[in-house]
Amino acid sequence: MKKNIYLIIITLITIGCIIGGMLYHTGGFSGMRLDKSITRKTETIFQQDGEVTAVAVDSEVMDVRFRTGEKLEIAYGGNENLKPEISLDNGTLTITQRGKAGNHFNLFGFGKNGAKLDVTLPSGTKLEKFASRIDVCDMEIAQLAAAEAVISGNTGDIDITDAAFGSTEITLNTGDLNVNDSALGSGTITLDTGDIDVKRSAFADLRVSAGMGDVEVELADERSRYAIDLSTDLGEVEIFGNDEGRSYSQQSSESGGPSLTVTNHVGDIEVK
Repeated sequence: MKKNIYLIIITLITIGCIIGGMLYHTGGFSGMRLDKSITRKTETIFQQDGEVTAVAVDSEVMDVRFRTGEKLEIAYGGNENLKPEISLDNGTLTITQRGKAGNHFNLFGFGKNGAKLDVTLPSGTKLEKFASRIDVCDMEIAQLAAAEAVISGNTGDIDITDAAFGSTEITLNTGDLNVNDSALGSGTITLDTGDIDVKRSAFADLRVSAGMGDVEVELADERSRYAIDLSTDLGEVEIFGNDEGRSYSQQSSESGGPSLTVTNHVGDIEVK
């Protein structure tokens, strides 16, 4: 009995530390009050002429959205302490956020800082490299083209739509990843906890590694063209509606065809 009580206490302490750590990074405590410094409205904070050939993002606590439009324009809304530093130098757009939310608790957001950044790149921009490191935030990427994309995150969701990457490397600790109607080139996706959805997206060689969560891939071409290798330690593998137990593999019908490799620790794998 004493052993069980001890284990329960350790578990509760661990959960408390996790919650406390999340609140520290996303706001902290100073009573159950609204943080009036937070706003969802965004205002333009950066505009500059010039070609953008690379993007480097280093974000602590901020939701970031990339899209294309008429010109380079960046808008921000949220806590002034979280306002990022932005520069365009020799074609490289650098976005760096070093601030913290401070000691406040957002009653209706439960630690959500409310910081939001909208980045608009000129239509037709083709980047040499898109590099992003996110800590606690969500990221949306739409209609972005880059020869190389390297995206890493700690906590938050990543949504990619209509993107074209020559190579892709995505690493996420906790959150969901959604990729739709995109080209990933040769790439790797690594996610510790969360679901992975890759739909109607082309790739030459895609390697997916999941720790805990479901993986769903909707192929963009004929099934026979792909070399496929799927396996899960605890879960089920399903391909085009057929249950295959915990593993499935097939050879490509053509030399040099695309390949898909998915390994999962705890969760299902579905290919369709």
